[in-house]
Amino acid sequence: MNFDLIGLEEKLKRAVCKYHIPGLSIAIEQDGRKIFSLGLGFANITKNLATTPHTIFGTASLTKILTTLILLKAEELELVKLSDKLSVYYPDLERLDISNASIKNLLNHSAGLPGLPTRHIASDLNNPRINPEFLCIDSLIKFLNEFKFDVLEQPGQLLSYSNEGYCLLGGIIERIFGETFETVAKKLVFKPLKMKNSFIGRDKSGRFKDIAEPMISWKKDIKASQTEYWDAPLFYPAGGLMSSANDIVKLSSALYGASNFLKCAQYKQVTFDPMPVASRHERFFAYGLGTEIEYINNKKTLLWHTGQRPGISSFVGQVIPDRLSVALLTNISDAPASKIGRLVLSHFYSRDDKPKKLKWLQTTDNLSIHERDLKSFVGIYGSAEVGEYHIHLEDKILLMKFVSSKNEMLFNEANSGIVGSQTFKFMFTSRAEPYALALDLRILPRLA
Repeated sequence: MNFDLIGLEEKLKRAVCKYHIPGLSIAIEQDGRKIFSLGLGFANITKNLATTPHTIFGTASLTKILTTLILLKAEELELVKLSDKLSVYYPDLERLDISNASIKNLLNHSAGLPGLPTRHIASDLNNPRINPEFLCIDSLIKFLNEFKFDVLEQPGQLLSYSNEGYCLLGGIIERIFGETFETVAKKLVFKPLKMKNSFIGRDKSGRFKDIAEPMISWKKDIKASQTEYWDAPLFYPAGGLMSSANDIVKLSSALYGASNFLKCAQYKQVTFDPMPVASRHERFFAYGLGTEIEYINNKKTLLWHTGQRPGISSFVGQVIPDRLSVALLTNISDAPASKIGRLVLSHFYSRDDKPKKLKWLQTTDNLSIHERDLKSFVGIYGSAEVGEYHIHLEDKILLMKFVSSKNEMLFNEANSGIVGSQTFKFMFTSRAEPYALALDLRILPRLA
């Protein structure tokens, strides 16, 4: 394995410049032992504060690793079973098939939940006068019972990424422990793993000073666009973790078995019986419990996740069986954190047996698709969560338009390929008519 850490630092510096990243923090462990950590750029432009491996960033969906870890530990403590049906905890939840959907279905996003608008209306403590009562799990249950939606599929049949599913998991955690999600995370995970620079939501104690300033856009010597971290208590289990790279790498190592935090029977469930990702080749990609899975070759597997919110782009990954873990955090929207994370991992294998599928995304042959077939894909796809994606033809080229972006859909098979930085696949009815678009981890029904 290539341990040229000076060369790695140079690659990271070039990435920070190329992608206009104000601050980047990274920590790398192998078999639970730290081998590299670094901070680059500015954590806070306003205060001229440099980034370090201890700097605290928003992590967005990396929080799902924490929530999964808590539930695996709770099962080890015999407080819950991942096979428990949702009817045990939410007997009044009407829309889902709670008698068949289980905790595991929420963990691997296969409970059947479609994209819902909840995150757009949940209470944000930064704006307490807007929807001030949409704070807790009871509010979510009430909303799910009143909002009209169709389930995508029966439990366990189809993966579609759902933040609401993790909100429901947070409610289960609070009910079995009798404490808030924040308190459980601190007692059960942060303290035992010595995650000293981590908290949920906002820093209520006021003791953390080294917190990165979230940015929408930034270029050196050009006026920056700043924001603030979303602070929605309902969504703490899905995206509320604030942490440092040094702490996140400990979290990933615990989930993936590179520490003694979990017993073998618990962490092995993470990759056992995974769900296929509809938009990606089943041979190479899947989703386990709180983590994505990429089968690099017959010897190595990458377990990974990303986080994305305004002011946040993050990545965590571990290569099994080498137990090489990388945690990478930035304080800007839309930085290619996954791409940079794979660059780091590829660096370590560049003088070894270099895993051949660590480059994200893979190139496509851009197959020539008959115009008649392209016309069948034309339409509007979307959900109440993400909005509408407009698919249309221009000069025999299939384009996907979303808000102000427009990208060509490049096919590597008759109905799937890459668009922008996302994988896609059109899904068909028995009558060979496209009824949905699988876009990365989400299933977007055809609306028109």
